[in-house]
Amino acid sequence: MNHDSLMIERLRSVWRIGQGSVEAIGHRAKNRFPLVFGLPVETHLVQLYRADSDVDTHVSLANVLSFLLLDETFRVQLRLCIYDRRGRRLTRTTLSFDRHQTVQASLREIAGCELDAYGAFTVDASYDLATSKQLASLGQTAPQFMTIYVPRAESAGQAPQILHSHKRLRTLPTMGTAAEWSSGSLEPLSMLRTRDIFVINIDPARLPVQIELRPIGVDTPVWRASGTVAGWGTERFTAPAAELAGGGAELFTIHYRYDRPVSYRRPIIFRSFQNGIVTANHS
Repeated sequence: MNHDSLMIERLRSVWRIGQGSVEAIGHRAKNRFPLVFGLPVETHLVQLYRADSDVDTHVSLANVLSFLLLDETFRVQLRLCIYDRRGRRLTRTTLSFDRHQTVQASLREIAGCELDAYGAFTVDASYDLATSKQLASLGQTAPQFMTIYVPRAESAGQAPQILHSHKRLRTLPTMGTAAEWSSGSLEPLSMLRTRDIFVINIDPARLPVQIELRPIGVDTPVWRASGTVAGWGTERFTAPAAELAGGGAELFTIHYRYDRPVSYRRPIIFRSFQNGIVTANHS
């Protein structure tokens, strides 16, 4: 390792250590003085949407934390920002929820505009100062919402696919060495027509990514794809599952490699089975 590379690696290490210390101090301050430093609530949530010819997206939003408190006046404002696949913001809208109030509707209806074929959307929650002390008593928590993916094809036995929201762990781009993530999902490629992997980059900086499919217990991939996801963007990688199912292997695992630690490292997988059924989950 040359001098410049060594210096860059040391700077990255200092950045990671400093960032962790600042986050820890911030968390303690929020717990002790919520009216001054804000609430110890992870309010930055993110999820994938699809609005293509195969799948539509609905969302179920609620004043979730009001179910944990007795205050009759507990209200929340949810601000939605919706991005296209290239990271361009399409719209931003704010919804207010009274205690125990919920809304379930298509994301297109909530947005009030046409969506891209796929992309990301974020949900940020804000609360009245009057209820901050009560909310702080819950400790570390997060408002949640559910995303409902509705396949457009009418197949026998097809059900909507429902995924929970995901916390966006950082609001600033991170620095660091390459990060790897191995999914716990086992993929039966012989039963599939296609397998789509949606990688979300909810940082402003571009994100290089590499994806591999490997038979269980084998380090050599049967399929590899790479690309760069725009800041605030989403990229779709399609594996021709039927073509990869040969060679005697029944189940496969998926592995990701990013050029740095990311705040949303678990892509969404959509599977189209031979019988027409579509399933989805966090990988």
